[in-house]
Amino acid sequence: MPQLNPLAFAIGVIIAFSPIYFPDMGDPGHWPVALALSIGVLAWLLRSKVRGNIQVPVVTWLFFLLIGWALIGRMLADIHVASIANYAVIRLMGYGGILLAGLVIWQQKHGPSQLISAMSGFSMALALTHTIAYAVEGMDGLIDPYLVPGLMGHKNFTASAVAMGLPATILLIQHNKGHRRWLTTLAMIAVLSILLTQTRSLWLAMGVVGILTLFSLTQHKVKRLIWPLAMGALLLVGLMANSQIRERLTDDSNISMRQAFWQNSLEMVKEKPLIGVGPGQWQIHFPKHGLKGMDNQVMEGVTAIARPHNDIIWMLAEHGWPGGLLYLACFIAWMVLWWNGRGGQDRSLHWALGSSLAILVVFAQFSFPLERAAVMIPFLLMMGGLSAKRSWPLPAKALKALALLLIGTLAYSAYHGVKSNEANQAILQANERQQAIPIQQAVQAGMSSWNEVDRFGNPLPYFEGMGRLIQEAGGRQTFGPKDFQQTERLYQQALSLHPWHAVTLHQYGNLFRYRQQWQQAVSMYEQLLAISPRHPQGQLYLASSHLQLQQAEQAATVLIALCNPAITQTEAYQSMVLQALRSCPEKVQHKGLQAVLDQTINTKNDQALLAYFHRHPAAVIAEQQRR
Repeated sequence: MPQLNPLAFAIGVIIAFSPIYFPDMGDPGHWPVALALSIGVLAWLLRSKVRGNIQVPVVTWLFFLLIGWALIGRMLADIHVASIANYAVIRLMGYGGILLAGLVIWQQKHGPSQLISAMSGFSMALALTHTIAYAVEGMDGLIDPYLVPGLMGHKNFTASAVAMGLPATILLIQHNKGHRRWLTTLAMIAVLSILLTQTRSLWLAMGVVGILTLFSLTQHKVKRLIWPLAMGALLLVGLMANSQIRERLTDDSNISMRQAFWQNSLEMVKEKPLIGVGPGQWQIHFPKHGLKGMDNQVMEGVTAIARPHNDIIWMLAEHGWPGGLLYLACFIAWMVLWWNGRGGQDRSLHWALGSSLAILVVFAQFSFPLERAAVMIPFLLMMGGLSAKRSWPLPAKALKALALLLIGTLAYSAYHGVKSNEANQAILQANERQQAIPIQQAVQAGMSSWNEVDRFGNPLPYFEGMGRLIQEAGGRQTFGPKDFQQTERLYQQALSLHPWHAVTLHQYGNLFRYRQQWQQAVSMYEQLLAISPRHPQGQLYLASSHLQLQQAEQAATVLIALCNPAITQTEAYQSMVLQALRSCPEKVQHKGLQAVLDQTINTKNDQALLAYFHRHPAAVIAEQQRR
């Protein structure tokens, strides 16, 4: 049974702190942790001595079939951004190597103790630092837990990694009497950290683990849990007693948005059921199917959605039905292995393996642990502990060599991911400061076959185009068709990478507007609104372009659909409304607009006309029906 290995525990702690060495990255819990964990597993494999054969269960072959299908998808799918496709395929290949490493570890004499200790150290370091950060932040951190991101750079990423390592710590508590007190303290801090994070999917996962625990333990051991459970319930009640926390936790807007993510994903599956949209291409195709139901920041392209927040649906969309079903089959196979292992394994070990599986499965329904090495790598290593009645013996040395190759490939891609994210952070900082030359220099330095879009899915040529636009404008107020040629070329390059990138479409429309090429501006803004129908600037500038083309009816139709108070209360908007209404024909196609025209045909007072335009219920109802 697993015994505490102090060295392995310390290595886990060191790996947990790896993100702090990358302070200039916006997402330190992604590639830096993937790199650190990959190196850690590689180091263990290199020093391990293997001989004979290793039993390889069916689920491992299923996972390698998934890798093979992903490689086929990489070759056959219509790939827009090659770099993220490569990252996605290599990630799966690396996970295949991790699965093999898990088999090697669990069949070594001291391997399980070293793995469990390292997982515990990794998780507990995250939990302790996260809880301390909450204590420092105080009530502000409780009301808005996003203020306390933890070492992984985001509260949910930190908490999910803590949760994945918690079964390992509890397993050590049960088999190490001499260390029970301080390990129990760390486990309680971990539970506290998860509760304070207020991540509902993790709370649900921990609830499933709690039920699993009650069924796994004897009546005598269950009684020991009464006080910890009571304390956890008391803290939960205390959190819910705060009106701001309760309002946020009961807010269903996130669920509504996830339903929109999933609906768009299913549209991708319908469009390409066999091969999918391609590895890593979900974030490119997502806007194509519309941003209806998103919040304002997503609609305007300020915030990008990079994943559907459900790993099964994600795999379905990117790899088609074969890839999605293979991924689902892996989890079904692990569940079957775990169920068949009852009675044949130590009860506490069986509980720990089942708990790890339950946490991952539940969390994956509402998030994306597939992309988070801090969750997925420990999980896959734990799955090596599931014994299978049906397995194939293969030479241990060959499996070890393959694992080294695949994990080495993952480490290599993670290194490039680190360098790319660092470069992109410099681009984002220069763009935020609107510095023309630094933006262009940062893009030219960062652009490579490993780096074509930033972590939000923004194509790098878009940023260079913005830099060129700022530089070429040079304080001038009027421009012609010959201006901004380089900027236009860069925008076209950006759209070749991401054809449905809302921000590029918006700025490209603005470029035509600056040149007074009104018809081209209308075309570009219409492409933008086809994706994001409530984009306020896109609506306003489309109406403005229609007015320049003497298309008053089209302008008024756009303006009546504009609902953003920050726009509708401006003098520019009101002036456009008056111009459009005064120039409209007596009969128009839009029913709501027609109702306004019928009632205001003899209205001469501008303010009265504006007031009626804003409040007329027929206009609102008709617009809602039209949309």
